[in-house]
This record gives sequence, structure tokens and C-alpha cells, in this order.
Amino acid sequence: QAEERTVVIAPDQSCEICGMPVLSERFYAFPCTHCCHEACLRALICPTLSEEHKGQLFKLEALRLEHQASAAGAAAGTPSIPLAEVEDELDAILADDCPLCGELMIDTILRPFIDSAEEAEIESWAI
Repeated sequence: QAEERTVVIAPDQSCEICGMPVLSERFYAFPCTHCCHEACLRALICPTLSEEHKGQLFKLEALRLEHQASAAGAAAGTPSIPLAEVEDELDAILADDCPLCGELMIDTILRPFIDSAEEAEIESWAI
């Protein structure tokens, strides 16, 4: 049975990631009251996903685009998976837990601020 929750969003609520108004585009609101645009959340979450989950995410986003094209009359037929199911699976990947105060943040606490691939940045701080 689905759990019902209510989160009140203020009209001037900002995205916790980009700082822009959250109501300007599709967003997620977490029980902790953090709110993030879907695109901002995707950019934050994607680098932490396994290759399998990244593939699943991209497949689901493609299916959502197919649904949108079909609804606009730009594509013949309808996708095999219902849109509600696609959205539920996307939600499970993107918004399983708040990325700012949930397990993702805890798991990344030991990650260096500068990625080892950014050698030029690391060298620029040498004394």
C-alpha cells in the first residue's frame, strides 16, 4: 500500500542545487523538505549510478520522450510500457532518497573535493 505524504511548497521555494525557483519546471520534494529540479537531481545523481542503473535511466527517459511524442501526434503508436510505470521507475532511480541529507551524501563524505582526473587543478594548488 502506498504511503501518503504531504509536503508544502512555498511559492518562492528554490531548487537546493541551482537556486532557481523550483516551481519553474518538473521537481522532486523530499520528506526532509529539500526540493530539487529533476534535471539538477539527474546531474547530481547520474555520476553515482552504476552502469546498469545509468542504462536503465537513459532507457526510461527515452520511453518518456516517446510518450510525449505520441501524445503530441508526432509519433505513430504508443510505447509498450505505460507512462505511469515509466515515471514510477524514474522516481525510484532519481528520488529514492534525498541526495543532500540521505545515504548518497553519507556515502560520498570520503570522496575528495577534486577528482584525481583534474590533475591541472591539483597542480595549480601546489606550493
